[in-house]
Amino acid sequence: MHPDAQYKLLSGVNKLANVIRPTLGPVPRTVGMGSIGNLSKIEMLDDAGTIARRIVEIEDRDDNMGAMLMRDCLWQVHENVGDGTATSAVIFQKIVNVGYRLIASGVNPMILRKEIERASDIACKTLRSQASSLKGQQAIADCSLGICHDDEMAQLLGEIFSITGAEGYVRALEGQTRGLEREYYDGSYWNGSWISPLMITNKKTRESSLD
Repeated sequence: MHPDAQYKLLSGVNKLANVIRPTLGPVPRTVGMGSIGNLSKIEMLDDAGTIARRIVEIEDRDDNMGAMLMRDCLWQVHENVGDGTATSAVIFQKIVNVGYRLIASGVNPMILRKEIERASDIACKTLRSQASSLKGQQAIADCSLGICHDDEMAQLLGEIFSITGAEGYVRALEGQTRGLEREYYDGSYWNGSWISPLMITNKKTRESSLD
């Protein structure tokens, strides 16, 4: 790759990463996001995956190459894992910046890639060995509090997940009243569409109930 193109790719990565970095940590700062042509609609976000999704293009087309490469990586983390996008952004930025300097000094890129993959395996094994599972309602609530920063919601999440277990299906819906409510249903669920519309018993809600 031409040195100028490498620098522009690096510049785009840094632009996107520097927007997302403030959201990292147990008490993150928020990032203001506004849409073009609508200054009255400004979102205050602290979720790195959503921030990356909102940035659809950077004005400089060469910088945009690096930014979109990082954006795609972060959205995959968001979709497949659900959390850790800010951490991924910081690691992504560091690897690209250090890798750029090493390659510029004459390091073989293929050897560098092999060493990064080896280091990744070691890091993953170490993290797995240090990880501990959440046991009990209060432990789940304490973990939830670090994510939602709301004690009432954290306690509710602790109750819900201690009842449903790891395999239970939890769905969050917007309520019509003040406060937090929950409902529990016994049964099974599956992700997918109807094989035939004739299976739908309630046309209005597009649901099928079987007693």
